Amino acid sequence: MKDAPIRFIQYILGLLIKTFGLVLVIRSNLGTGSWEAFYIGLAKKSGLSMGMWVFIIGFILIWFNAFLWKRKPTYSSFLTIAMVGILINCWLFFITLHPIHIGLQMSLFWTGLIVASFGASIYLLSDFTPTPVDQLMFALSYRFQISIMFAKTVSELFALLLAIALHGSIGIGTIIFAFLFGPFIQFFIQKLNRKQAIL
Repeated sequence: MKDAPIRFIQYILGLLIKTFGLVLVIRSNLGTGSWEAFYIGLAKKSGLSMGMWVFIIGFILIWFNAFLWKRKPTYSSFLTIAMVGILINCWLFFITLHPIHIGLQMSLFWTGLIVASFGASIYLLSDFTPTPVDQLMFALSYRFQISIMFAKTVSELFALLLAIALHGSIGIGTIIFAFLFGPFIQFFIQKLNRKQAIL
C-alpha cells in the first residue's frame, strides 16, 4: 500500500498531465471527448470559462452520484473538480495553438490523446479520489445493476447529446476519443503496474 503523501503527489501529477493532454486535444480543433465538448458548449453559451463549468457540473454530479449510491457525497471529490477546473483554465491560457493545417491538427490531437491517457492512468493508479464523471459510471452501474461498460456508454452518450445541443466541440476527434481513450488508459495502467512490480 502506498503512503498517502506519495499517492497524493501521484494524483496531482496525473491530473496535471491529463489536463495538459485534454487541452492539446481541444486546441487541435478536431473534436474532443463528450464531456469536454459539453463543457465547451456551456462555456460558449454562458461566457463562463470551461474550467468553471468543469467545477459546476462536477459539483452537481457529486451530489447526484451520492443519491445513486444512497450515501453521503465523497467530499474529497470537491478537491478533484477544483484541481481539474483550475488546471484546464491554466493550460488553455498558456497553450494558444490554433492549427489550421490538417497534419498539424492530427499531430496535436494524437499527442494530446496519448498524453491525456497516460495522465489518467497515473491519477487512477494513485487510488485517490476519482473525478465525478468517473464516479458516475460506477454509481449508475450500482444503482441500475448494469455493467460498467454499459454505464460508461450511457454517461458518454448523455454528455454527447448535451454537447451537440450546445454546439460543443464535436468532430472526428470525438469518435476517435470515445473509442481509444479507455483502451489507452488500460494500456498505460498495465505498463505502469508491470514497472512497479519490477521495482
